This record gives sequence, C-alpha cells and structure tokens, in this order.
Amino acid sequence: MPVVSAELNAARAQWRRAWSRAIARCDAGELLRAQGRDAMPAAFVHAPRPWLLSIGKAAVSMHAAARQLVPGVQRELVIAPAGVDVPRGWDFVHRGDHPVVGPASLRAGRAVLTFADDAVKEDAAVYGLISGGASALCEAPTEGVTSAHLRECSRRWLAEGLGIEELNAARSRLSAIKGGKLARRFGHSLTGASVLVDVPSGRAEVVGSGPLAGPRVPLQVLARPVDLARAMARELDSQRWAPAPRELGVDMPLKDLLALLVRWIGRASPGDAWLGGGEVALRIPPAALRRAGGRARHFALACALALSDALPGVGWLVFAGASDGRDGSGGAGAVVTSDDPLGDEARRALASYDSGSFCDRHGLGLPERHPTTNLSDVYAVALIG
Repeated sequence: MPVVSAELNAARAQWRRAWSRAIARCDAGELLRAQGRDAMPAAFVHAPRPWLLSIGKAAVSMHAAARQLVPGVQRELVIAPAGVDVPRGWDFVHRGDHPVVGPASLRAGRAVLTFADDAVKEDAAVYGLISGGASALCEAPTEGVTSAHLRECSRRWLAEGLGIEELNAARSRLSAIKGGKLARRFGHSLTGASVLVDVPSGRAEVVGSGPLAGPRVPLQVLARPVDLARAMARELDSQRWAPAPRELGVDMPLKDLLALLVRWIGRASPGDAWLGGGEVALRIPPAALRRAGGRARHFALACALALSDALPGVGWLVFAGASDGRDGSGGAGAVVTSDDPLGDEARRALASYDSGSFCDRHGLGLPERHPTTNLSDVYAVALIG
C-alpha cells in the first residue's frame, strides 16, 4: 500500500518534536550542572582567586552554569559567536567570527592571551569551558605568521572540505592558541577544563583545536555526538520508531554515507531508523560559502535525491539537524520525505550549494535557535510504511 501524505507529515512532526526534546536533554549548561562542582578540580573550586574562561558556540550556556556552581569567581572571560544573547551585565564577553577567522576572532585571541598572562602574574586558578566553534571564534597567529595569511588559510581549508580533526590539526600549526599552546601559556594556573565534544572521534583534546589540551590538564567530558544520537533515539523509541543509533561518529565523505544509507534502507523494515552523529566531509566552493545552506541541509537534500532515485514508490524520511542551532548561513537542518518535491529545482539547489533556500521555500527546514549545546550534526534515515 502506498504511503499517504498524512502519514509522512505526521512522521515529520514526530521527528521535529523528538529533535527539540533531544536538544533539551543535551543542553550544555544542564549537563554541567548535573555533573556538579565536585567534578571540577578542588584547586579551582576552593582557590582564593578562581578565574573562569569559556570559549565556543555553547560558551554562554556553559559559563552561566559554572557561575552558579562556583559563585566566587573573581575574573571571567567568554568568547562566543556574534548574535548570541548574553545576560545583562556580562561585560566580559568578546564576540568572535565563525566559521572563518576574521577581525573579531583576532581581537578575541588577544583578549585570551592577555587573560592567560594576567592569570600567571596574579597566581590565579583558572578553569576552562570549551565547546566546538572555538577554533574560528578565537585566534592569534604564531610567531612568523601574519594575520592575513592565517585568515586566508582558514578560508581555504574550510572550502576544501577537510575532516574536522584534520582541519583542526592544520589550524594548530599556524596558531599561538591551538594545539595546547594556550594551556602552556597558562602554566600551573590552569587547573582543568570541561569539554563539550563535537568531533566524531569523541576525543576531548582536539575540540576547538585543543587550546587547553596538555599532559597535566584534566579534561572533563560533558557529552559526545553519540550521546545526542542516543537521546534522539530514546525520544523516537517512545513514539513508534525502532531507531538504531550508530556508536561510531559519522566522519566520511558525503558520497560514502549516501551509499551506506541506500544499502541500509534496502534491508530495513517499516519503522526502522538509522541515526548517526558527526559531520560528513563536504567540499564547498569558496563562492558558495555565503549561500543559504550548510552541511546538514546539503546532506538532507542529497540523501533525499539519492533515495528518490534508488527507491521510487517507497516511503521514507531523511533528517539532518545541526545541534548548535545554525546550519551554515542559517536554519538548523531539515526533514525531507518521499512526498516532498524533489525534481529539477532540488537538483539545481544541491548543485549550487543553496539547499537552505530550497528547504525554506518548501517548509522543510528546522528553525535556527540559540546555541545551548554543540554536539555536531545528527543524520538519520527512516523507512515509513
């Protein structure tokens, strides 16, 4: 029996609700509160001069929670994206550029280096809060590297579609902050850090290009991409789906992931769902970086077209969500079904890296939201029938 539009629209609504609830479960501030101050080093919690540093897309949410856990913090610095709301009176917030390093990122980098130097002079005890996005938001060139060269490399590497860990390793070579260099600048003032992991491997030491990573620096993991996929699976399981979250992070070229999913759905039963957290490797032409689309929506449209070509007459749903609340130039992902218009217009949008405009025109997108977490993307396919 063919799948009717009403069933597909109901499925779309269920997946949207499940995503909202999964994101709430993985709120970075709530995760930090749940771990409690006992998870922080005593050298910070009981220090006479505790200082707090937060860098990343989820910095505001994490910082607010840490202030509640340790109310006696004497000095603070937050590096957050432009456009993120901050509480009244937070005059210690610096805005950085994202996804490409820009002038605001360099100003934020200078502020962080000054913060580190002052901490050493004043014998402060510093605790860090790191989330994805820190690589672009906060930067300073290492000795012998110009700001212009650093920015040009950042732009080129992003367009080349490097995997996130490969990209972070390349960034570290030109940086005075990344690859543990900021940790070394803090010296014994740095007591540790809590990390919201957004890389597919789940390695805390490479998040944000590892500014606070070091052999003597304890890193406390708040959550990894697989935790968001599991949270999504729990929400879907309560509704009628049979989700199977992938334990390994998604870190592969787009074409390989599409081939995997076409094979999977060919063996699936109605109600089965495949979920994975991570980031597909996607090469984006420089001219397309500012168009209305991002990695999640590009995947959603590419996967929908692949399924439409391979499985005509079969009911399915494709989901892609950016956990930081913004997928490239806007929106937070998309939910596409076999009932949606996937003709020449969709193919043109995909070819021009303008998936966002297509999703907006047809009501397929997830709305942009404030970044309360950042656990990479979630990709999913479900068989409906």
